[in-house]
Amino acid sequence: MRRLLTLGVFGLVACSFAYPLGSYEGRPVVADAAVDAAVDAVGPGSFPPAKALGDRVQVVKDQVEIRGVAVDSRFVFWAANGPADAGAFRADKAAGDLLLIAPGLVGANGIVVDQTVYLTTTVADGGVFQMQPNGDGLRAVASGRASPSEIAADGDAVYWIEGATVQRMPRAGGAPTTVMTGASPFAALAVQAGVVYAAGPAGVLRSPDACVVDASPAVAVAADASGVFIGAADGTVKRHTTLACDGATSTTLARDQGTIASMALDEAAAYWMATVTGGANAARVGKAGGAVEIFGTALKGSRAEGIAVDDAAVYWATACCLWKSPKL
Repeated sequence: MRRLLTLGVFGLVACSFAYPLGSYEGRPVVADAAVDAAVDAVGPGSFPPAKALGDRVQVVKDQVEIRGVAVDSRFVFWAANGPADAGAFRADKAAGDLLLIAPGLVGANGIVVDQTVYLTTTVADGGVFQMQPNGDGLRAVASGRASPSEIAADGDAVYWIEGATVQRMPRAGGAPTTVMTGASPFAALAVQAGVVYAAGPAGVLRSPDACVVDASPAVAVAADASGVFIGAADGTVKRHTTLACDGATSTTLARDQGTIASMALDEAAAYWMATVTGGANAARVGKAGGAVEIFGTALKGSRAEGIAVDDAAVYWATACCLWKSPKL
């Protein structure tokens, strides 16, 4: 049974590895030159200025172990793994009604929305679950998995990290297949134009040919048509604009940002959540570079978690709370 709560205030806010060439789960191999052309078509001069952000407003507080965050045109979704309310939640962006759409999913961690909502449970006998945005049709699309964690989706498939592998399963159904295998567990992944990027101790790798886009140990990654954005383990944020193997061109956008937990992109900027000495920061920098803007801070002891962005706002989470920072 799903539970509906009404929030008192919900305002606008200031919160590789070998892989055979020739095919990729029925998709043609994307040659380096083709990827480079798609990225280079969007140069630094093409980025619009970032919209100013308003004061943050708290969407939900006093929740335990918030993890991933995702948005669609109407709702913000998040995974939480508290002892009382483990599962997937959503809140209406306008009305503020909060709904537990997938209760009882212990280990809830990664969440993504792409027409439907997908959620991972990061436990030894974990699974990948699918549901409608209101929670209808909740079902396990992959069960008995070994601690699936971060998750991403595109129009064709859903992808998730499972230890030192990245798994892919067609949205239409079928058995999961391994896209990449590493020597140690991956920490994050992103999908752009059918190409998967996975971040981990060996850097950021790209399917289907296990190209090492960046060899620095990485903990976060996001990708769109303008490039691949990397949160390195040393707190550096980088943008890669040429993705050829052994010749990737990168620009350092920020340094010393703490322990980066997650990243998100819009047309103008890269956003991230990071745990720092004083607590947690929500920050951004223009895709072409410039000054880092810390637009949200949380109290000492807070741990950075998920972040998501849409045309109207940025949603960002610490372990206990979800915030919203509106675009003005």
